[in-house]
This record gives sequence, structure tokens and C-alpha cells, in this order.
Amino acid sequence: TTPPAKYDAAGGSGLINIKLKKAQGDSWSLALGSSHLRRYDEGETAFTSNFMYSKNKLSLSSSLNYRDGGETFNYQDYNSFPNELWDTKQVFNRGYKRINGVFGLQYIATPNWTLGFQYIANFNKTNSNRNTRSSVYNHHTDVAFNDIISFTTADQKPDFNSINLFNEFKLDTVKGLIALPKLKKQTALKLPGEYNFDLPEFNSIDWKLPNSTKNKKQFFSAQSMHSFVFSKQHQLLLAGTAEGILHIWDVNGSSSPVQSIQVTNNQVSKIVVKGDKAYVFSVSSNIAVYSLKEKKLLGNLQYIEKEGEQRLAMYTPDKYFNLDPEAMDALHFTKQGNVFPLSSYELQGNRPDKVFKALGFSDAGYIETLNKSWQTRLKRVGVKPSEAFLESRGPEIKWNRDELPVILKEKNMKLQFSAIDSTHASITKLLIRINGVPLKGREGISIKMPDDTIHFNESINLNQGKNIISVIAINKNGGESVEQTHEIYYLPEQKQKSKIVYIGVGVSQYKDATKNLVYAAKDVNDIAARIKNYADTVEAHTITDANATKLQVLRIKELLKKTGEDDVVILSFSGHGMIDTTAGFLFAPHDMNFNAPTQNGLSMTMIEDLLDDIPARKRLLLMDACHSGEQLEGLSANATLPEGVKEVGTRGNETLKKKADKEKENERKGYMAMKELFGDFSRGNGAFMISAAASNEFALESKQWNNGVFTASFLEALYEVKDKSADKTIKVRELRK
Repeated sequence: TTPPAKYDAAGGSGLINIKLKKAQGDSWSLALGSSHLRRYDEGETAFTSNFMYSKNKLSLSSSLNYRDGGETFNYQDYNSFPNELWDTKQVFNRGYKRINGVFGLQYIATPNWTLGFQYIANFNKTNSNRNTRSSVYNHHTDVAFNDIISFTTADQKPDFNSINLFNEFKLDTVKGLIALPKLKKQTALKLPGEYNFDLPEFNSIDWKLPNSTKNKKQFFSAQSMHSFVFSKQHQLLLAGTAEGILHIWDVNGSSSPVQSIQVTNNQVSKIVVKGDKAYVFSVSSNIAVYSLKEKKLLGNLQYIEKEGEQRLAMYTPDKYFNLDPEAMDALHFTKQGNVFPLSSYELQGNRPDKVFKALGFSDAGYIETLNKSWQTRLKRVGVKPSEAFLESRGPEIKWNRDELPVILKEKNMKLQFSAIDSTHASITKLLIRINGVPLKGREGISIKMPDDTIHFNESINLNQGKNIISVIAINKNGGESVEQTHEIYYLPEQKQKSKIVYIGVGVSQYKDATKNLVYAAKDVNDIAARIKNYADTVEAHTITDANATKLQVLRIKELLKKTGEDDVVILSFSGHGMIDTTAGFLFAPHDMNFNAPTQNGLSMTMIEDLLDDIPARKRLLLMDACHSGEQLEGLSANATLPEGVKEVGTRGNETLKKKADKEKENERKGYMAMKELFGDFSRGNGAFMISAAASNEFALESKQWNNGVFTASFLEALYEVKDKSADKTIKVRELRK
């Protein structure tokens, strides 16, 4: 029997293949298969049968397949217009019954003459219906004043029958061969020598004998196969099904797959083998990467269309992911019937180091740098690394979001929820964020009387337009709840005017005149002048030279506490930057003691504190100073100047050390990883940061630009990004580029 008794079947499919042979030329085989696929309330049942009989010169083959199933899709869209909000819900149901069969007869009249025929029948019955309801709300009254309901049905019966006849003659003249070959099937895979395969039916692949129409072996599947490929190096045959399953056969083994693995959620359209990897393409722009050597799925690449552009997401079988930050809301996790956004697991699950290593896309040096980038990020926000990020190790949030409104015309909203810890560990802190900005500062809300059950009931102010509210509870052991989110729109009767509050600190003239710069003070004045064109109201403040002492800079906090929730705050620093072995990055104010920099130097923590716990939720920090970027955990801040650039033109002050080119490149890539892979999701004070240099790099100034290079680039980018934007808005992510 095939498969042998030791075969261990898996899943909801069964396969019986009975094969008896009387002689080499006489044989028959029968294969029966069934499967059941469950999709929530719908499912699909399939039955397949394949029969082959060969006796002397006559060969007969037949197959019959039956599929009965259905599927349901639910959609919900929100469309906001100046005076209306459309809430559209759509339910699409589709049911189908499909029967297809093939009967073939072939007769070898002589060694040079073969004739036969094939009959193909396909009967389909598909019925579908689509129920759509759009509720139209008035922005001013929050009342649905109109319902638009539509219902459509469709019944289809695309049937077809075909009969194919063929004759094949071979004329041998003086050992030369003249042949009238039979028509090639589109499903054939013909390789030099003995490896010739054919997919005449959906449920079996034929391995042909060399120079013959007879089969050497057949490989069976309980699901319909649509594409296949053979790896001679690994002696493996791979085929993809309509359900996204990849079957793998050892061609020297049995007719049953040695492995069947779900690699994608949609039909496999193409399989390509490159070296030790197979790339499995689906009809939904998903690419699965399978290791032929290790016989396991390495990961998936998914292209997502976002705002007219293709964004790339990558993820591994153990749920680690890395994707374009702007596509974060396109994917989600499901757990016990609940849907959670990827942002709920982003701190621990966004692991480009693990994804790149699994897919084999980078060398060991860069993967180590990515890991250090991740460690640096977690250390910065005070979170311990975890390898079991999907497991619940903390409290549970009880928040009845179904009763919350979709839109509000009032700025104030009552936020009510409970947090419960089943392990009876006291809950000590809450992290509540609105559009990524924490309430009460980056440390969160401390619970005055910690308990294993706490109730939160307070009013919060919303931002104009969309508000994504997220809640996390943390117990005394550091265990976090799964982040719960809710999206709500605040649409006031009269749209508020835009406002920018710009504060620039620039130091060209230092108390120690030997450290003077040329353009630092001019930089912040130029930004202040340019930024006035980008909002209805612009409040610009500059603190330069002798006025930019440490004490005066720290007083900026008093001004920022007077801002409003919808204000845009831009805080920029231009001057010397230094690295201290204990304090890290320090910005040099006017009264900086360069021999003892920690006395009056402004640390990155001090600068971040200026933007922490202020009303304004749109915050941008610009740092035009040497070493102002993230310093990766475990990597040094030593650097070399670019070739042809003199030290006097930099905004730094320390001895330079030479580094190997490869080490510098890995650290540079690590800095870029911090900016591009993590930058939009830092759980700090909610501010975006754009810096002139990484921790091991220099910021430059020159007469050529009449500014610092960073400031000159920023001023130019303000023009370019706004001109290219369809709605004339400026996105921080575009400025970073």
C-alpha cells in the first residue's frame, strides 16, 4: 500500500492509495481523498477520486472531484466629509457547488503510433448576495439622518464540456526522427533527462518515464493544485493549492506528501526555487519563503497598498514582524476571537533582527546591530526584553468599547475602564495614550493605592479629527496588559485654526570664545522666519548666544505648558554636541564648561523633559549638533570625519579615533534602523525627533550652504515635501528622508 502504514496523517484530509501490479505493463491504482476547511461560520467540503488502469497497450484514466462550500466577508468603512460622516457596513456571502471530471483513453497501436481521446466536464453553481447599509451622520448633531440600504444577488452556472482527440505518428528514417507530437499541456514541467512532470488533473502530478507517455509515479493531493516546481538538487517536488497550502514530496519516496504546510491564506500562483530556498507567490501579493534544506517555512513578505504606494511587511512563523511603520494599521493579531492591532505588540514583536535572520537577508554583523537597536529602544522606554511577547503576563483591561460613540462634537470625553490582575499582583501604573502621546508624561499614571483591581473614570480632552486612544495596565512585576485601542472622531461645529509654536535655541557665541560657531544662531532664526508660512497662527521664539544659558533653556517648559492639545510644537537646537562617557549626549548652551561638560551641559533627558507632559500632542524635536542621534547599546561613539572635511567645520569637540570601514557601516545602519524601523513608535514622550548625526557622527556647517548642513536641508525639505503632498500637509516621515 501507498502510503505505508507508518504514514502519520495530519489535518482534516484523508488519502487512500491502493496500487496492485500483475506485471510491469499491467497495473491499476485508485486514490480517494476528502477534506474539510472551516472558515468561522462557513466551510468547504471536498471529495476527490482518481482511477488509473493499464493493460498491455490500453491505458484508461479518470478523476472526479466535488467541492461544496461558502464564505462570508464583513466590511466596515468610515468616510469623513466636511459636514457628514458615512458609516458603511457590508456583508458579502457566497456559496458554491463544483463538480469536475476527466475521462481519458489511450491506445498504443504500434511503437510509433499512439491514439486516444479525453473528455473534460466542469459543472459549477455559484450564488452570492451583498447587503450594504450606509448610515450618514451629521457632524454638528451626531445624529444619523439618513440610511442607504442596498441588496444584490447573483446566480452563476459557468459549465463547460470538451472532447480532445489526438494521434501521434513517429517516422524513423535512417535513425533520424520525424514526429508529429501531441499538443503540450500548459501544466507540463519538462526537464532534461528523466525528470518530466505533468499536472493533468488538479489533484495529482504525473512523473513520466523518459521518452514515454507512461507514468513512473504519481503524487496525490486532497486539495486542488495550481502550480508546482521540482528541485533536482534536493530531489523535492513542491506544489501549491488554492487554499495556500504547500505540499512537498520526496520523489524517491511515497506518493503522499512528506510535508503539507500552510504558507499563505490565498491561492498559490507560482513557485520559484533559488538555491536552498523556494519562493511561493500567492494571488494576494504574499510571498512565502520556504527552506528546502531545513524543510520549514522561514517567513512571509506581504505587499500592502497604502495611500497609492506599496508598503512591505515581513513576518516569521513565530509571529515576529517588521514592516513599514505607515502600514502598521493594515495588519492585526487575533486571540480568542478578539482582534488586536499590531501596535499592541510593537515594542516586543517588531524585531527586524529576528525577521532578517530567519529570512537570511543580512549578514551577522548587521543582524547584531539591529538587535542592539532594539535593546537600545527598550532601555530608553524602560521596558524589559521578552521573547514571549504574545503570552499574557500582566493585567487584563475591561473596557466596553462597543458603547462608545464614533464621533463627538464636544472636546471632552469621559474615559471609563477597569484593570484586573488574575495573579493578584498589584497594578501600579497606567499608560494612556492619545495618538501615541502619553497622558501625564512618559512615566504614565501612577496608582496612588495599588491593588489587583482598579477602576479608571476621568475626563480627557480629544484632538480635532481622529483620535486613537490606547490603554495599558502594568503590575508591580512589570507585566503589561495587552494594549486596548479605540478610534473616535472629534468634529467641532467650527473647525479650529492651525497653530505652530516654534522655539529655537542656537548658540554661535560661547562663553569660551575658542568654541564659537558661525551659523548656529542664524539657523534657528532662519527656521523661525520660514515656519511662519505653514499655519494660520505661528508663535516663534528664539533663544540665541548669551541668552541661551542652561537656566534660560530649561525655562522653555513654562512656555510649552501654555500650549493647546491641537498645537504643533517644534523645538530645535543648533550648536555644539558632545559625548560624555557617563552622561551620554550633551548639548552645549552658552555657559558650557567644555572641561567639565556635565556641569552646564543639557543632557538628552533634560531636552526630552521639556516636551514631556505638555498639552500639545504634536511635537517635533530638531537637533543640529554632533552625536545628537541615538547611541546603540554596546556600540561606541567614536567617529571619523568624512574625507576632505576639516574638524573646524564640525559642531563637536573631541579627539577622533579611526574605525574599520565595516564597523562604521554597521553602526550607521543601526542608526538608520532606529530612525526608519522604530522611529514612529517610540513609547517616550510622543515626540518625533530628527537629528543631524548619529551618536558616532558629526554635524557640519559651511559657507556653501550659509547654514548648518542639517538646517539647510530641513529648510529645503519644507518646500519640497509640501509641494509633493496631495493635501499640502507635511509628514514628519517625509521630512526624515
